Amino acid sequence: MKKILMLGTGGTIASEITESGLSPQLTTEQILHYCPDISGFCSVDCLQLCNLDSTNIAPEHWQRMADSIRKEYNHYDGFVLTHGTDTMAYTAAALSYLIQYSKKPIVLTGSQKPINLEITDSKTNLVDAFHYAANEDAHGVSIVFNGRVILGTRARKTHSKSFQAFSSINYPYLAVLQDGCIMLDDLWGNEVYTLYEKEDADSSPEKTGDTLLDWWNGDWYGWWKMTGCSGYYEDMEGDWWDICGNIDIGADKTGVVRLWDEDYSRDSLMAKVNVTLSTAGTGEHGTMTSEDGQFTDIAIEHADWIVDPGLADCDDLICIDGYYENGDDEFYYEIYLRPWGTYWDDADEDSRPKSYDDWYLPLIKAGKSMPDAIGADAPASSGDTKSTAPSGNSNAPSGTGLVSEEAVQKGYVWMNEVNNNIFDSTYEDLVNYFGVEGEFVKEEYSDHMKRNQRYYKWVSKDDSSHYVYVNFAEEEPGVYKVSAFNTSGFSGKEAIEKYLDTVKAEAAEADKAATANTKMKDFSVTVTQFAHDDVAVKITTKIPESGWSYDEGKKCLVENKDPTAFGAGAIRFEVRANVADFDYYKDNFENYQDIDDRVIGGITFHGRTYKYIGYNWIQYVAQIDDGRALSIGLTDMDCVPGTMPDIILSNMRFK
Repeated sequence: MKKILMLGTGGTIASEITESGLSPQLTTEQILHYCPDISGFCSVDCLQLCNLDSTNIAPEHWQRMADSIRKEYNHYDGFVLTHGTDTMAYTAAALSYLIQYSKKPIVLTGSQKPINLEITDSKTNLVDAFHYAANEDAHGVSIVFNGRVILGTRARKTHSKSFQAFSSINYPYLAVLQDGCIMLDDLWGNEVYTLYEKEDADSSPEKTGDTLLDWWNGDWYGWWKMTGCSGYYEDMEGDWWDICGNIDIGADKTGVVRLWDEDYSRDSLMAKVNVTLSTAGTGEHGTMTSEDGQFTDIAIEHADWIVDPGLADCDDLICIDGYYENGDDEFYYEIYLRPWGTYWDDADEDSRPKSYDDWYLPLIKAGKSMPDAIGADAPASSGDTKSTAPSGNSNAPSGTGLVSEEAVQKGYVWMNEVNNNIFDSTYEDLVNYFGVEGEFVKEEYSDHMKRNQRYYKWVSKDDSSHYVYVNFAEEEPGVYKVSAFNTSGFSGKEAIEKYLDTVKAEAAEADKAATANTKMKDFSVTVTQFAHDDVAVKITTKIPESGWSYDEGKKCLVENKDPTAFGAGAIRFEVRANVADFDYYKDNFENYQDIDDRVIGGITFHGRTYKYIGYNWIQYVAQIDDGRALSIGLTDMDCVPGTMPDIILSNMRFK
């Protein structure tokens, strides 16, 4: 049995709720108490170095960690450090240089939620970290988080609300922990599979795929609440509403979750999220994970939702929890769902949906299927329920919304793939794009969003079941901006495959016309090589007076007034000593192609395109002088002559 030393430094994994918020309180021994199965495969000793929020970790703490590991190095087979996520990547990088070429594993882990919560990633991450630390093939400094093992010098925190918080930058994962296996490469590049028994694994025979799908698929009903509200939602702390949903997952274990509450309907969704289903989990129903989609007016990304029914206190219950962040507007949300037709007698009255007695029970006792809106089809005696029917008294503009089938599909592609500022687009912007007024569906006041909403359709003349459904929210008096959209009757994926190039070309022509009349301003920034302030290039150019911003952290110009805007196109700058350094990961590029060289600032840059870590890139690289090389990378934008990206590059100068 391997002997592992656990070193505690604090962070969320060790936190408890106090009057001042979350604060690191638990010792390593207390944390370990939550994962008793660890003692079944390794021997653990504990050492508490400090108990800090990781934002307070400083170089002296790195030195203390390194000194402690060196002191105990010959007494243990591996080391696990619990750490806060905000600076975990910095600590991993520092230890990688303070303790070089370690033949024993030094593993950092932590969590997005405290270990004493019912829904948490702490236990999984901690058990995975010990499994990896006890593995014969593990060595060096690494981070183990959400089933991924990342080299200590290549980790970056890329998500603040997702369980998949860390990414490996420009380097493959060292290993993956999944379904009771550690999958890693040996010295010759061959995959090595090491079996281990997962914590809380179900010893009963594995369910068939059909049985698993039968449990997940169908209509669901429950409630959801908001906590930790700030900004626009500050007054909604603790508010809760009934919610309905539908889950549709296919034989390939991929599918979609659709949700609507009292202010939405099956035709006007609050959330539409693509998901994957895995048999792995703490119970017989596996785990459902988000891949992409939309929750109200924000994007849902991979692993923002990780739903494991085995963690629930009741049978046939799922909990979806997440974090909403849009500028200064923030809240946590929890969604509790049970299959339609389930009696909640095993739950306390205050843990049941608000409309459970007055609306839900009469419907299921009558054998009714789930209506398309909460409150709909309610028996006359059920009391006063909210109707989601159109008001019929709105002064909202409206038209037929009729366009060609091609226009409907191209419109979706434009909204989803090309218009990076779609959620800043108004109703008038979409009318200008489609060329006709939308078909007005309804207008209502959203209680939990505290704003007016309007719903429109743009419909195919050839098939009325094919349309784009758009939700607009009133951001200021009389100004309605896109807050959500979805398709009906046609495949968005197929539309993208068919029309993306065409829509991009059309958008480029429109951008040319807009660029000709855009007011510009001077812009300059000095970009340095990471950890080498003496390797620097000053870049000057011209950018629009409005509509663009600069993200200092990511060193990129963003085609959006908000530098952190999701999905916005960007021009990224990187500096190295030699241009060959930009080829270090070339073997990992997908769809690599050389393109025409381009003269920028009097210097000839080599051009290329490729896909890397999920993004499509246009990249120009050049040696500026003997000690400086520059990369200009464009993602989610083209550089067609006459468009704004082209103008920005044409005006660049270097010093």
